[in-house]
Amino acid sequence: MATQPLPAGAKPANAASASNIVRLPTAAPRKVKQNYNRAARAEREKVDRLPVRFMYPSQREAVRKVEILSGVEPSAAIELLVAICAALDAEARARVRAHLIPGVLNKRKTAEQAMVIVDTCRPTFGEQIDLDFALRLLNERAGKGTNNG
Repeated sequence: MATQPLPAGAKPANAASASNIVRLPTAAPRKVKQNYNRAARAEREKVDRLPVRFMYPSQREAVRKVEILSGVEPSAAIELLVAICAALDAEARARVRAHLIPGVLNKRKTAEQAMVIVDTCRPTFGEQIDLDFALRLLNERAGKGTNNG
């Protein structure tokens, strides 16, 4: 006697024995519904979310730097400082930073601005991304938007 092939998607009558799956006698007949946290979930959905946007620490630092830079008035001295800092190597920039630290600790605005300029004149790839993010964020807050998508 030849057996006839089954239609597509059909299981043989003894499907449990045809596969490697063994039904345990202690298995639940269906998935158990766990309603114990339904009330807590409903309460959590009622609570408004905070209007604060999450930012990584490096992004918060970049926002602080961009805010300081936005307060710097353009002048020939600033252009000269940026050009000199861009030409310096890492060791020389570290020495410049060491000279600026006392002024920053005394909360002199000009020293903070100079320190930010020294820090941002040659950023790493990640720092550049964070600075771009901070600039976009501050432009959105000011209502200016951006034209580059």
